Amino acid sequence: MEDLTGVGKIVTTLIEKISDATGVVYEPRRIKRKAIAEAEAKVEVDKILAQGEIDNKPLIERAANRMLQKAVSQQENIEAVIEGAIPQLEDQSKPENIDDDWLNLFVDCAEKVSDEGVRKQWSKVLAGEANKTGSFKPRTLSLLANMSAGDAVLLSKLACGTFSINGHEFYAVIPSKVSDFSDTIGLDYGSLAHLHDIGIISFKTGGSFMLRQSLKPFELLLHMDDRVVIKAKPRGIGWFRNNFDFEMGNVKLTESGEQLLRLVENVERSTLLDFLCSNRNPYNWKLMISRLD
Repeated sequence: MEDLTGVGKIVTTLIEKISDATGVVYEPRRIKRKAIAEAEAKVEVDKILAQGEIDNKPLIERAANRMLQKAVSQQENIEAVIEGAIPQLEDQSKPENIDDDWLNLFVDCAEKVSDEGVRKQWSKVLAGEANKTGSFKPRTLSLLANMSAGDAVLLSKLACGTFSINGHEFYAVIPSKVSDFSDTIGLDYGSLAHLHDIGIISFKTGGSFMLRQSLKPFELLLHMDDRVVIKAKPRGIGWFRNNFDFEMGNVKLTESGEQLLRLVENVERSTLLDFLCSNRNPYNWKLMISRLD
């Protein structure tokens, strides 16, 4: 983007909201970016130099230059994240509703990111929050900011073994008695324990999470992704006071885990679907229909 000509009101509102809440000015004309950041940083640099004793001038100059370079880098990082978010904004986006404290935390995290792939994740977060306020909680931002490359790999593997109930409540199909499936998606129990410790999943080492469903409707809709929706019906056990308890396995995603799952791209759930359709499915329900929406 070279300028804001023709950019919709939503984009303008987002840029103004970020500027008002955090002081970060997004300048789409790339040729001016470095000059603007350097000019702003130089003001602080001059203050430091003016206060320094002459004997310490070389040391102070090095510290001042470091501050300048840091300011330029942070400005470039956050502008790259904003640029990546703009194409993902939806017609119903309400960026004016984004909480100011949330934006300040977001900028504090995103301005440190120089890796292009990680920037894409933060762009998704900003666009997601603009499209629907509350999509990413502050705790999720902090968790994402502290995730290592290894944590991201584990999350991607976990995504391949998850489904959602009626479009929400994400679960992972990794029952403790079926180790071959956890081997298939590349997660051992040490990895699951780690994902539990950092707040992405709730992991029961014994027993299963149960979902109580009334007899009407007598089935669950399990969402593999935006296209694949399958129906699950009870096998005939697990009745309790006119309700049916669906066994959901021993791994459930936390709220932050569900939100981070939206950032994972190219999730392949064919192994999960094959597993659920096989006689190795350990649950007290069976799949009835598979369809593409």
